[in-house]
Amino acid sequence: MRKFTVATAILLILFVAIGLFLPDDARIERSVRVAAPLEAVFRQVNDLHNHVKWNPWKLSDPDLVIKQGAIHQGVGASYQWQSSGSGEGSLEIIESIPFSLIRTKLDFGPNGKGQGLWTFQAEDGMVEVRWVLDLKAGNVVGRYTGLIIDRVLGHQIQQGLEALREQAEHSVHTAVGP
Repeated sequence: MRKFTVATAILLILFVAIGLFLPDDARIERSVRVAAPLEAVFRQVNDLHNHVKWNPWKLSDPDLVIKQGAIHQGVGASYQWQSSGSGEGSLEIIESIPFSLIRTKLDFGPNGKGQGLWTFQAEDGMVEVRWVLDLKAGNVVGRYTGLIIDRVLGHQIQQGLEALREQAEHSVHTAVGP
């Protein structure tokens, strides 16, 4: 029993020691092309009321509750989320350059912090939307998670972008009518 306890302690010390040398940041980046006017695409991200229509975590977690802040679009717009499956956190728009760029501040509580970056580039009747998440680990376990975070969350980011594309393209068809 004593050998097991010593071996476990050594493994735990190694886990923490190695974890301290791992990067404390990670990046996820995905993009999609949208067949809609630049203004319509930008509005989907800049107006946080629209997020519930394409947010990949809201779409995959029906128990996720989003509480909108007092401001819902542009700089200062924010919301908080809470769910037994997705945890809790908050998002705030900290920079918004119309039809070009949006930066967000993310807080995942004890799981770390991050920043989101959205860029919008109109080209050949399409809009290239790029979504970047830069994450900071909140602890040693988060540093290990950072090694695989792109594989874990990358597909969800892409699903969110595809849902955003559908919403933006649908809003154009609805506005124009038959």
